[in-house]
Amino acid sequence: MKSLFPLIAIILYVSFSSPTLAQESKKSTFTEKLFFKKLQRSDKNELKNLIESKSTKSLISKPGNSEDYIWFSNPWNHISNTAYSYNINGFLTEELKTDSVSGDNLTKITAAIDDHNNPTEYMFYEWNETEWELTFGLKTMYIYNNEDNIIEETTQFFEVGIWLNTDHKTYEYNQSGYLVKETGQDWENEMWVNDWKDEYTNGNQGEWLEIVYYNWEENDWLPDERDTDIVWYDWENFQVESATLQDWTGEWINHLKFSVEYTGNDYVATTEKFMDEYWVNYELETYSQSSAEEVTTYESYESNEWVNFQRYSIFYDNHGNNAGTRGETWAGGQWFITSENSNTYTYNDNNDITELVIKEWNWMTGDLENFKRYVYSNFQYFEADINDTSLLNDIKIFPNPLIDILIIDLNNEMIKGSSVEIINITGQKVYESTLPNQVSTLELGFLPAGMYFIRLSTNTNEVDNFKILKD
Repeated sequence: MKSLFPLIAIILYVSFSSPTLAQESKKSTFTEKLFFKKLQRSDKNELKNLIESKSTKSLISKPGNSEDYIWFSNPWNHISNTAYSYNINGFLTEELKTDSVSGDNLTKITAAIDDHNNPTEYMFYEWNETEWELTFGLKTMYIYNNEDNIIEETTQFFEVGIWLNTDHKTYEYNQSGYLVKETGQDWENEMWVNDWKDEYTNGNQGEWLEIVYYNWEENDWLPDERDTDIVWYDWENFQVESATLQDWTGEWINHLKFSVEYTGNDYVATTEKFMDEYWVNYELETYSQSSAEEVTTYESYESNEWVNFQRYSIFYDNHGNNAGTRGETWAGGQWFITSENSNTYTYNDNNDITELVIKEWNWMTGDLENFKRYVYSNFQYFEADINDTSLLNDIKIFPNPLIDILIIDLNNEMIKGSSVEIINITGQKVYESTLPNQVSTLELGFLPAGMYFIRLSTNTNEVDNFKILKD
């Protein structure tokens, strides 16, 4: 349930625009799980704010106001104005949206962090003509030890007028301060109930040499999987050289292993699968980066040769800001775009972002088209760099592969109402819907067997892409 394999895609691709991938596919999520552990290890929930830029004085520039536009069949429609508030370090504490014509209140978002810069509150309010009404809310409470390490973490969300417990984690450390155990619990029948546990074996520098994953079953911890023989190329930068994934079936059985070769920041990672007592080629991942783009290409091993099947790219402008992303799949000897978006920025003489135009991929026209536009003003400058948080954390999509039913667990009450699109490998949209609940079930028995891509778009304009297989 907590597999880390095949690892290398997101370990070394932290700046990729789609870091949040499904974690419930046991045999293919080494990369996703280790990515989230990297965030925990360094700075939980650290994601770059889209609209920040560096000023000529090396300060963080953030807008105090924006005019917000939506594209309607050629003209830009000015629908709202937004006022932004920050704490002294530049962390976004309030986002107040008002109607562009009447000036009436529309929505308000408030956020808070604790003294350790960990997020503690995220509240979404709607104006009901007389007062602010809390629609969604998320709270996280931490307990720290004397070394400022988190030893307990409790999460609650607001639903139908009450706060509900949703997640509880505990962390244990050895005498050197290295994490050795992480336990997760769910709230059931008015009490916390064990769900999963990860145990770590550390090296002299705290590096993980082995991770064993347990599930709570029949009132006992039962081993499920382990990542063993982990060799680090660079522990400080979280670059892994090799590792092996094993399954527990009464004894440890080999399942997958990988090795990686680095050339500077670029790498080539090979994943092998254990079949009939032999290791055989399974997947090849090639990553390259420049100041203008990062590209990750995936190949599968078929008929004794490597064959392209997927490619992801993220682009940057001359200021180093995210200029867009693209997802592609290989079919008929060429790449087909399955998802794409672009961000175009306008800068003033101080390198403040004065305008942002967002374009989204239109499946009907096969082109990028205008979607949203923001005109920023009243800039504020901060010396500290505290990044805002993302609602796209720990989304679960399972089972994978699926047969008839696909379950999407947003793991966040505030992004109910997100839209979901399912795209086949030729780029055709074969399913579209909204997710009215935190946990939604999609009936997809009508889809032919094969590989598909899921595009999830939240009501806060965050977008993520996932890959699924249908048997």
